Amino acid sequence: MSKINLLSKKEKKQTIDSKSCLICGKRRMKVTKRVKTRSKFNPTKSYFQYPNLQWLKLKNGKRIKVCTKCRKKLINENLLLKI
Repeated sequence: MSKINLLSKKEKKQTIDSKSCLICGKRRMKVTKRVKTRSKFNPTKSYFQYPNLQWLKLKNGKRIKVCTKCRKKLINENLLLKI
């Protein structure tokens, strides 16, 4: 855990949302999809893209929600509890 810094308590309160990564803080992102038409009418669709979050159990027994990118880092550093 020396290389990956977990967020401080203050930052965790801001990103305690169930749809955000506790390590990197990755959250939802608003995206617009543009539909090209032949007229002046330009319909656009806006929606949210969410990160791929998964529950992980650390060696100290804590369960955290992390994105897949951070999950790979944790697996490489052997910080996960082998089940």
